Amino acid sequence: MTGTGVILAELLVVLLIATYTFGFDLSQYLRDQAAISANLVQQILNGNPMLPGMNWTAEDTQRLGTMMIGKVPYVLILTSFLLAVITHALTRPALSSLDVPVRKMKPAREWRLPRALIWYYLLAIVFEWVAMSSDSSWVQAVSVSMLPLIHACFIIQTIGFIYFWTHSRNMSPVIAVLLSLVVLVFQPLRIIGIIDLAFPLREAITRSKK
Repeated sequence: MTGTGVILAELLVVLLIATYTFGFDLSQYLRDQAAISANLVQQILNGNPMLPGMNWTAEDTQRLGTMMIGKVPYVLILTSFLLAVITHALTRPALSSLDVPVRKMKPAREWRLPRALIWYYLLAIVFEWVAMSSDSSWVQAVSVSMLPLIHACFIIQTIGFIYFWTHSRNMSPVIAVLLSLVVLVFQPLRIIGIIDLAFPLREAITRSKK
C-alpha cells in the first residue's frame, strides 16, 4: 500500500508538471479523444445499412467525455497498484541477493480487505443513483470512479479466496492462477469476494476441513 501511494503521488506530480509547465490539459485531451471516437462511431453507423436512423449525438459525446474524465482517478490508482506489485516482485530477488532485507508480500491466500468495504459499496450504489439525476460534475466523477474501484477490490478479495480455497484443498497453484484469470475475464464473479467479506466463508472451510 505504501508503494502504491508513492507511485500515485509520483504520477500526480508528473501530471502537475505537465499541466503548469507544458500547458497540457488532461480534461480537454480526453474530450478531444471522445470527439474522435464519436466520429468513428458515427462513420460506422452511417456505413452499416442494418442500423438505419441511428446517430451519435453531441450529448452522447459529452457523456463519453465526462465518463472518461471521471475514470482518471480509477486508472491512476489501479495503475499505481499494479506497478507497485510488479516492482516489488522484480526488485525483491535482486535486493535479497545483495543482502538487502525486503519483506515478502503476503501470500495471495491471506489477502483480505476490511469488511467495511461492504458499506462503501452500498454508498457507491447510492452515489450512482444520485448521479443519474444530477447535473453536478463532481457527483458524476465520484460515481464513475468509486464503483469501479470497489469492484476491483472485490476482484482482489475473490482472488484471495480462490488461493485460500485451493491451498486448503492442497491443489496445485496452477489451478489458482487459472481460476484467478477466469475471475479477471468474467468480472461478475467478484460476487464471491462480496460473499467472502460479508460471511465467514474461510472460517467455515477451515472448520469443515478439521
